Amino acid sequence: MIKKRIHALVIATLALLACGTAYAAATGELTIGTTKAGATLTVDRIIKDGMALVSVDDAAKQPLLGLGIEDFTVSKGDTKGKVVSVQSIAEIEEVPLHIVMVLDNSSSMEQRHSVKALLAGVDKVLKIIRPIDDVQMVVFDQRNTVKMGGRTLKVKTFKSNNPDELRKFAAKTYRDGMTLNTALYEGILAGLDIIKSMPATDPRFMVVFSDGEDNDSAFKKEEVMKVAKEAGRFNTYVIDYLSGKGKDPFLSSFAAANRGQIWKADSAEKLVPIFESVASSLDYFYILSYVFIPPSVKQPVVMVFPEAALFDFDKAELKPEGKEQIKAYKEDVKSELSRADKIRITGHTDNIGTKDYNMKLSQRRADAVRDYLKSLGVQQNMEAIGEGMSRPIADNRTKEGRAKNRRVEVEVYGIEK
Repeated sequence: MIKKRIHALVIATLALLACGTAYAAATGELTIGTTKAGATLTVDRIIKDGMALVSVDDAAKQPLLGLGIEDFTVSKGDTKGKVVSVQSIAEIEEVPLHIVMVLDNSSSMEQRHSVKALLAGVDKVLKIIRPIDDVQMVVFDQRNTVKMGGRTLKVKTFKSNNPDELRKFAAKTYRDGMTLNTALYEGILAGLDIIKSMPATDPRFMVVFSDGEDNDSAFKKEEVMKVAKEAGRFNTYVIDYLSGKGKDPFLSSFAAANRGQIWKADSAEKLVPIFESVASSLDYFYILSYVFIPPSVKQPVVMVFPEAALFDFDKAELKPEGKEQIKAYKEDVKSELSRADKIRITGHTDNIGTKDYNMKLSQRRADAVRDYLKSLGVQQNMEAIGEGMSRPIADNRTKEGRAKNRRVEVEVYGIEK
Protein backbone atom coordinates (compact mmCIF):
# COMPACT_ATOMS: atom_id res chain seq x y z
CA MET A 1 0.00 0.00 0.00
CA ILE A 2 1.14 3.56 -0.73
CA LYS A 3 0.56 4.73 2.88
CA LYS A 4 2.65 1.93 4.31
CA ARG A 5 5.49 2.78 1.98
CA ILE A 6 5.30 6.43 3.06
CA HIS A 7 5.35 5.42 6.74
CA ALA A 8 8.34 3.15 6.13
CA LEU A 9 10.19 6.01 4.46
CA VAL A 10 9.51 8.34 7.40
CA ILE A 11 10.65 5.74 9.94
CA ALA A 12 13.84 5.05 7.97
CA THR A 13 14.59 8.78 7.78
CA LEU A 14 14.10 9.22 11.53
CA ALA A 15 16.40 6.26 12.16
CA LEU A 16 19.06 7.87 9.99
CA LEU A 17 18.79 11.12 11.89
CA ALA A 18 19.10 9.27 15.17
CA CYS A 19 22.21 7.27 14.22
CA GLY A 20 24.04 9.88 12.17
CA THR A 21 26.53 12.14 13.89
CA ALA A 22 25.72 15.76 13.10
CA TYR A 23 28.69 18.10 12.96
CA ALA A 24 27.16 21.54 12.76
CA ALA A 25 28.65 24.83 11.71
CA ALA A 26 26.87 27.90 13.03
CA THR A 27 26.60 31.47 11.80
CA GLY A 28 24.81 33.62 14.38
CA GLU A 29 21.61 31.84 15.35
CA LEU A 30 21.57 29.73 12.21
CA THR A 31 22.97 26.21 12.49
CA ILE A 32 23.48 23.92 9.51
CA GLY A 33 24.62 20.33 9.95
CA THR A 34 24.89 16.97 8.24
CA THR A 35 23.51 13.62 9.35
CA LYS A 36 26.34 11.74 7.63
CA ALA A 37 28.28 9.79 10.24
CA GLY A 38 31.90 10.91 10.54
CA ALA A 39 31.43 13.81 8.12
CA THR A 40 32.30 17.44 8.84
CA LEU A 41 30.22 20.28 7.42
CA THR A 42 31.55 23.80 7.04
CA VAL A 43 29.36 26.83 6.37
CA ASP A 44 31.53 28.74 3.93
CA ARG A 45 29.17 31.61 3.31
CA ILE A 46 25.58 32.74 3.87
CA ILE A 47 24.70 33.85 0.34
CA LYS A 48 21.41 35.44 1.32
CA ASP A 49 18.48 34.75 3.60
CA GLY A 50 17.47 31.15 2.94
CA MET A 51 20.56 30.18 0.95
CA ALA A 52 23.99 29.00 2.17
CA LEU A 53 27.24 27.77 0.65
CA VAL A 54 28.53 24.69 2.48
CA SER A 55 31.14 21.99 2.00
CA VAL A 56 31.23 18.49 3.48
CA ASP A 57 34.33 16.38 4.09
CA ASP A 58 34.40 12.70 4.99
CA ALA A 59 36.48 11.21 7.81
CA ALA A 60 39.55 11.21 5.54
CA LYS A 61 39.04 14.96 4.88
CA GLN A 62 38.08 14.34 1.27
CA PRO A 63 35.13 16.07 -0.45
CA LEU A 64 31.89 14.19 0.07
CA LEU A 65 29.61 14.30 -2.98
CA GLY A 66 26.25 12.72 -3.73
CA LEU A 67 24.30 14.22 -0.80
CA GLY A 68 20.62 15.15 -0.85
CA ILE A 69 18.20 17.19 1.25
CA GLU A 70 17.83 14.31 3.72
CA ASP A 71 21.57 14.58 4.53
CA PHE A 72 21.36 18.14 5.88
CA THR A 73 19.75 19.79 8.89
CA VAL A 74 19.04 23.46 9.52
CA SER A 75 17.77 25.22 12.63
CA LYS A 76 17.56 28.52 14.48
CA GLY A 77 17.68 27.89 18.18
CA ASP A 78 14.93 25.37 18.89
CA THR A 79 13.18 25.99 15.58
CA LYS A 80 13.86 23.43 12.88
CA GLY A 81 13.99 24.48 9.26
CA LYS A 82 13.50 22.54 6.06
CA VAL A 83 16.09 22.10 3.31
CA VAL A 84 14.18 22.40 0.03
CA SER A 85 16.94 22.11 -2.57
CA VAL A 86 20.56 21.02 -2.94
CA GLN A 87 22.61 22.41 -5.82
CA SER A 88 26.22 22.58 -6.91
CA ILE A 89 27.96 25.84 -7.76
CA ALA A 90 27.82 24.99 -11.47
CA GLU A 91 24.01 25.13 -11.32
CA ILE A 92 23.72 28.73 -10.14
CA GLU A 93 25.21 32.12 -11.01
CA GLU A 94 25.50 33.59 -7.54
CA VAL A 95 28.84 32.29 -6.23
CA PRO A 96 32.11 32.74 -8.17
CA LEU A 97 34.94 30.24 -8.22
CA HIS A 98 38.46 31.62 -7.68
CA ILE A 99 41.06 29.40 -9.33
CA VAL A 100 44.84 29.67 -9.60
CA MET A 101 46.57 27.30 -12.03
CA VAL A 102 50.33 26.85 -11.53
CA LEU A 103 51.63 25.21 -14.71
CA ASP A 104 55.12 23.79 -15.18
CA ASN A 105 56.34 24.99 -18.59
CA SER A 106 59.84 23.52 -18.44
CA SER A 107 61.31 22.25 -21.73
CA SER A 108 61.15 18.62 -20.61
CA MET A 109 57.47 18.76 -21.56
CA GLU A 110 58.56 19.00 -25.21
CA GLN A 111 61.09 16.21 -24.74
CA ARG A 112 58.34 13.96 -23.36
CA HIS A 113 55.99 14.93 -26.23
CA SER A 114 53.36 15.94 -23.67
CA VAL A 115 52.46 19.53 -24.55
CA LYS A 116 49.45 18.63 -26.69
CA ALA A 117 48.02 16.36 -23.98
CA LEU A 118 48.62 18.98 -21.28
CA LEU A 119 46.83 21.72 -23.22
CA ALA A 120 43.91 19.36 -23.86
CA GLY A 121 43.80 18.64 -20.13
CA VAL A 122 43.88 22.32 -19.18
CA ASP A 123 41.00 22.84 -21.61
CA LYS A 124 38.88 20.42 -19.56
CA VAL A 125 39.19 22.77 -16.59
CA LEU A 126 38.56 25.88 -18.68
CA LYS A 127 35.30 24.45 -19.99
CA ILE A 128 33.69 24.84 -16.56
CA ILE A 129 34.66 28.52 -16.26
CA ARG A 130 31.75 30.99 -16.14
CA PRO A 131 31.77 34.78 -16.62
CA ILE A 132 31.51 35.32 -12.85
CA ASP A 133 34.58 33.18 -12.11
CA ASP A 134 38.09 34.47 -11.43
CA VAL A 135 40.98 32.50 -12.98
CA GLN A 136 44.70 33.22 -12.93
CA MET A 137 47.53 31.24 -14.51
CA VAL A 138 51.10 31.16 -13.21
CA VAL A 139 54.01 29.88 -15.33
CA PHE A 140 57.80 30.00 -14.98
CA ASP A 141 59.73 32.85 -16.66
CA GLN A 142 63.53 32.76 -16.93
CA ARG A 143 63.78 36.13 -18.67
CA ASN A 144 61.90 38.32 -16.22
CA THR A 145 61.00 38.55 -12.55
CA VAL A 146 58.04 40.01 -10.66
CA LYS A 147 57.59 41.22 -7.09
CA MET A 148 54.89 39.27 -5.29
CA GLY A 149 54.35 38.91 -1.56
CA GLY A 150 57.60 40.77 -0.86
CA ARG A 151 59.58 38.22 -2.93
CA THR A 152 61.26 38.41 -6.32
CA LEU A 153 59.90 35.50 -8.35
CA LYS A 154 60.79 34.09 -11.77
CA VAL A 155 57.20 33.77 -12.92
CA LYS A 156 54.61 35.24 -15.27
CA THR A 157 50.92 35.56 -14.39
CA PHE A 158 47.79 36.02 -16.47
CA LYS A 159 44.27 36.80 -15.27
CA SER A 160 40.99 36.40 -17.16
CA ASN A 161 37.47 35.01 -16.85
CA ASN A 162 37.42 34.34 -20.60
CA PRO A 163 38.28 30.69 -21.38
CA ASP A 164 39.48 31.58 -24.90
CA GLU A 165 41.95 34.14 -23.56
CA LEU A 166 43.24 31.62 -21.02
CA ARG A 167 43.62 28.97 -23.73
CA LYS A 168 45.60 31.39 -25.90
CA PHE A 169 47.90 32.30 -23.00
CA ALA A 170 48.58 28.64 -22.21
CA ALA A 171 49.16 27.77 -25.88
CA LYS A 172 51.55 30.70 -26.38
CA THR A 173 53.44 29.80 -23.21
CA TYR A 174 54.04 26.23 -24.37
CA ARG A 175 54.94 27.42 -27.86
CA ASP A 176 57.21 30.40 -27.11
CA GLY A 177 57.80 30.50 -23.35
CA MET A 178 59.35 27.17 -22.39
CA THR A 179 62.08 27.31 -19.73
CA LEU A 180 65.18 25.22 -19.15
CA ASN A 181 64.69 25.09 -15.39
CA THR A 182 61.85 24.38 -12.96
CA ALA A 183 60.99 27.11 -10.45
CA LEU A 184 58.16 25.12 -8.89
CA TYR A 185 58.37 26.60 -5.39
CA GLU A 186 58.38 30.15 -6.79
CA GLY A 187 55.38 29.32 -8.97
CA ILE A 188 53.45 28.03 -5.98
CA LEU A 189 54.47 31.04 -3.86
CA ALA A 190 53.12 33.32 -6.60
CA GLY A 191 49.91 31.29 -6.62
CA LEU A 192 49.59 31.58 -2.85
CA ASP A 193 50.01 35.35 -3.02
CA ILE A 194 47.13 35.44 -5.52
CA ILE A 195 45.05 33.14 -3.30
CA LYS A 196 45.52 35.56 -0.41
CA SER A 197 44.09 38.40 -2.51
CA MET A 198 40.92 36.44 -3.33
CA PRO A 199 37.82 36.70 -1.11
CA ALA A 200 38.13 34.17 1.71
CA THR A 201 34.33 33.83 1.81
CA ASP A 202 34.26 32.40 -1.73
CA PRO A 203 35.58 29.01 -2.89
CA ARG A 204 39.33 29.26 -3.60
CA PHE A 205 41.32 26.60 -5.44
CA MET A 206 44.89 26.05 -6.52
CA VAL A 207 45.66 23.59 -9.32
CA VAL A 208 49.35 22.62 -9.57
CA PHE A 209 50.83 20.74 -12.52
CA SER A 210 54.48 19.73 -12.19
CA ASP A 211 56.67 17.98 -14.76
CA GLY A 212 59.79 17.86 -12.60
CA GLU A 213 61.35 18.57 -9.24
CA ASP A 214 62.22 22.14 -8.32
CA ASN A 215 65.78 23.06 -9.38
CA ASP A 216 65.71 26.82 -9.80
CA SER A 217 63.82 28.46 -6.92
CA ALA A 218 65.40 30.93 -4.54
CA PHE A 219 63.08 29.62 -1.81
CA LYS A 220 62.72 26.28 -0.07
CA LYS A 221 59.70 24.06 0.30
CA GLU A 222 59.47 24.95 4.01
CA GLU A 223 58.76 28.55 2.98
CA VAL A 224 55.98 27.32 0.67
CA MET A 225 54.31 25.33 3.43
CA LYS A 226 54.56 28.27 5.84
CA VAL A 227 52.97 30.72 3.40
CA ALA A 228 50.23 28.20 2.53
CA LYS A 229 49.30 27.94 6.19
CA GLU A 230 48.99 31.74 6.36
CA ALA A 231 46.77 31.89 3.25
CA GLY A 232 43.68 30.58 5.01
CA ARG A 233 41.22 28.03 3.71
CA PHE A 234 41.58 26.86 0.10
CA ASN A 235 41.64 23.57 -1.80
CA THR A 236 44.67 22.25 -3.66
CA TYR A 237 44.60 19.76 -6.54
CA VAL A 238 47.96 18.50 -7.78
CA ILE A 239 48.88 16.62 -10.96
CA ASP A 240 52.25 14.93 -10.42
CA TYR A 241 53.88 14.25 -13.82
CA LEU A 242 57.35 13.72 -12.42
CA SER A 243 59.34 10.74 -13.66
CA GLY A 244 59.00 7.65 -11.51
CA LYS A 245 56.04 5.73 -10.16
CA GLY A 246 55.71 7.14 -6.66
CA LYS A 247 54.03 10.45 -5.83
CA ASP A 248 56.38 13.29 -4.97
CA PRO A 249 56.57 13.66 -1.14
CA PHE A 250 56.44 17.47 -1.18
CA LEU A 251 53.50 17.67 -3.59
CA SER A 252 51.68 15.00 -1.60
CA SER A 253 52.22 16.91 1.64
CA PHE A 254 51.16 20.20 0.03
CA ALA A 255 47.89 18.70 -1.22
CA ALA A 256 47.16 16.95 2.08
CA ALA A 257 47.80 20.10 4.13
CA ASN A 258 45.45 22.19 2.00
CA ARG A 259 42.26 20.15 1.79
CA GLY A 260 43.23 18.66 -1.52
CA GLN A 261 44.13 15.66 -3.58
CA ILE A 262 47.05 14.50 -5.73
CA TRP A 263 46.94 12.45 -8.92
CA LYS A 264 49.93 10.63 -10.43
CA ALA A 265 50.25 10.81 -14.21
CA ASP A 266 52.77 8.24 -15.43
CA SER A 267 52.11 8.90 -19.12
CA ALA A 268 50.83 11.70 -21.34
CA GLU A 269 47.70 9.66 -22.04
CA LYS A 270 46.73 10.00 -18.36
CA LEU A 271 46.78 13.81 -18.34
CA VAL A 272 43.38 14.49 -19.95
CA PRO A 273 41.36 12.12 -17.71
CA ILE A 274 43.17 13.44 -14.63
CA PHE A 275 42.38 17.04 -15.55
CA GLU A 276 38.76 15.95 -16.05
CA SER A 277 38.80 14.68 -12.46
CA VAL A 278 40.26 17.98 -11.31
CA ALA A 279 37.49 19.88 -13.13
CA SER A 280 34.89 17.73 -11.35
CA SER A 281 36.56 18.37 -7.99
CA LEU A 282 36.36 22.14 -8.47
CA ASP A 283 32.58 21.83 -8.32
CA TYR A 284 32.90 20.69 -4.71
CA PHE A 285 30.53 22.88 -2.72
CA TYR A 286 26.79 22.63 -2.09
CA ILE A 287 24.27 25.45 -2.30
CA LEU A 288 21.49 24.77 0.19
CA SER A 289 18.13 26.53 0.00
CA TYR A 290 16.04 26.30 3.16
CA VAL A 291 12.91 27.72 4.76
CA PHE A 292 11.54 28.16 8.27
CA ILE A 293 7.79 27.51 8.37
CA PRO A 294 5.79 28.75 11.39
CA PRO A 295 4.21 25.85 13.35
CA SER A 296 0.80 27.43 12.84
CA VAL A 297 1.03 26.94 9.07
CA LYS A 298 -0.45 23.59 8.05
CA GLN A 299 1.83 21.67 5.74
CA PRO A 300 0.60 19.69 2.74
CA VAL A 301 0.68 15.91 2.57
CA VAL A 302 3.22 15.11 -0.14
CA MET A 303 3.59 12.10 -2.41
CA VAL A 304 6.69 11.82 -4.61
CA PHE A 305 6.58 9.75 -7.79
CA PRO A 306 10.02 9.01 -9.31
CA GLU A 307 10.21 9.56 -13.05
CA ALA A 308 10.80 5.86 -13.70
CA ALA A 309 7.54 4.95 -11.95
CA LEU A 310 5.45 7.07 -14.32
CA PHE A 311 7.30 7.91 -17.51
CA ASP A 312 9.89 6.61 -19.91
CA PHE A 313 13.07 8.69 -20.02
CA ASP A 314 12.53 12.08 -21.68
CA LYS A 315 8.82 11.34 -22.25
CA ALA A 316 5.67 12.95 -20.85
CA GLU A 317 3.10 10.24 -21.65
CA LEU A 318 2.13 8.11 -18.66
CA LYS A 319 3.20 4.48 -18.96
CA PRO A 320 0.54 1.81 -18.26
CA GLU A 321 2.32 0.97 -15.01
CA GLY A 322 2.46 4.69 -14.23
CA LYS A 323 -1.29 4.93 -14.52
CA GLU A 324 -1.57 1.97 -12.14
CA GLN A 325 0.67 3.78 -9.64
CA ILE A 326 -1.53 6.90 -9.73
CA LYS A 327 -4.70 4.83 -9.54
CA ALA A 328 -3.37 3.03 -6.44
CA TYR A 329 -2.38 6.37 -4.89
CA LYS A 330 -5.83 7.82 -5.54
CA GLU A 331 -7.52 4.85 -3.85
CA ASP A 332 -5.19 4.95 -0.84
CA VAL A 333 -5.75 8.66 -0.14
CA LYS A 334 -9.24 9.22 -1.59
CA SER A 335 -10.51 10.48 1.78
CA GLU A 336 -7.78 13.12 1.93
CA LEU A 337 -8.27 14.08 -1.72
CA SER A 338 -12.02 14.53 -1.20
CA ARG A 339 -11.41 16.96 1.69
CA ALA A 340 -8.59 18.93 0.06
CA ASP A 341 -8.77 22.66 -0.49
CA LYS A 342 -6.15 22.46 -3.21
CA ILE A 343 -3.94 19.89 -4.92
CA ARG A 344 -0.67 21.02 -6.44
CA ILE A 345 1.14 18.76 -8.91
CA THR A 346 4.74 19.74 -9.66
CA GLY A 347 7.12 18.30 -12.24
CA HIS A 348 10.89 18.32 -11.71
CA THR A 349 13.88 17.29 -13.84
CA ASP A 350 17.61 16.85 -13.44
CA ASN A 351 20.07 19.37 -14.91
CA ILE A 352 20.84 17.55 -18.15
CA GLY A 353 19.69 19.67 -21.08
CA THR A 354 18.66 23.31 -21.31
CA LYS A 355 16.58 25.13 -18.73
CA ASP A 356 13.87 25.88 -21.28
CA TYR A 357 13.56 22.28 -22.46
CA ASN A 358 13.45 20.91 -18.93
CA MET A 359 10.86 23.47 -17.87
CA LYS A 360 8.58 22.43 -20.73
CA LEU A 361 9.12 18.70 -20.08
CA SER A 362 8.34 19.08 -16.37
CA GLN A 363 5.18 21.06 -17.20
CA ARG A 364 3.95 18.39 -19.61
CA ARG A 365 4.53 15.69 -16.99
CA ALA A 366 2.68 17.65 -14.31
CA ASP A 367 -0.17 18.18 -16.78
CA ALA A 368 -0.29 14.44 -17.56
CA VAL A 369 -0.63 13.50 -13.86
CA ARG A 370 -3.28 16.18 -13.25
CA ASP A 371 -5.31 15.09 -16.29
CA TYR A 372 -5.20 11.43 -15.29
CA LEU A 373 -6.31 12.22 -11.73
CA LYS A 374 -9.22 14.16 -13.24
CA SER A 375 -10.11 11.15 -15.39
CA LEU A 376 -10.23 9.06 -12.19
CA GLY A 377 -12.84 11.39 -10.73
CA VAL A 378 -10.77 13.76 -8.61
CA GLN A 379 -12.78 17.00 -8.75
CA GLN A 380 -10.90 19.24 -6.31
CA ASN A 381 -9.04 22.34 -7.42
CA MET A 382 -5.82 21.10 -9.03
CA GLU A 383 -2.91 23.13 -10.43
CA ALA A 384 -0.04 21.70 -12.48
CA ILE A 385 3.34 23.43 -12.35
CA GLY A 386 6.64 22.68 -14.11
CA GLU A 387 9.74 23.69 -12.16
CA GLY A 388 12.30 22.07 -14.44
CA MET A 389 15.75 21.83 -12.90
CA SER A 390 15.24 24.68 -10.41
CA ARG A 391 14.66 22.63 -7.24
CA PRO A 392 16.91 19.56 -7.06
CA ILE A 393 16.59 17.47 -3.90
CA ALA A 394 19.75 15.45 -4.58
CA ASP A 395 23.20 15.97 -6.05
CA ASN A 396 23.00 16.32 -9.84
CA ARG A 397 26.71 15.45 -10.01
CA THR A 398 25.85 11.77 -9.52
CA LYS A 399 23.71 9.38 -11.56
CA GLU A 400 21.74 8.44 -8.44
CA GLY A 401 21.13 12.08 -7.56
CA ARG A 402 19.86 12.91 -11.03
CA ALA A 403 17.44 9.96 -10.86
CA LYS A 404 16.00 11.31 -7.57
CA ASN A 405 15.56 14.76 -9.07
CA ARG A 406 13.49 13.47 -11.99
CA ARG A 407 10.16 13.30 -10.16
CA VAL A 408 6.56 14.48 -9.87
CA GLU A 409 5.28 15.68 -6.48
CA VAL A 410 1.61 15.72 -5.49
CA GLU A 411 0.87 18.06 -2.57
CA VAL A 412 -2.53 17.91 -0.90
CA TYR A 413 -3.50 21.06 1.05
CA GLY A 414 -6.20 21.74 3.65
CA ILE A 415 -7.15 18.23 4.76
CA GLU A 416 -6.86 19.00 8.49
CA LYS A 417 -10.30 20.52 9.21
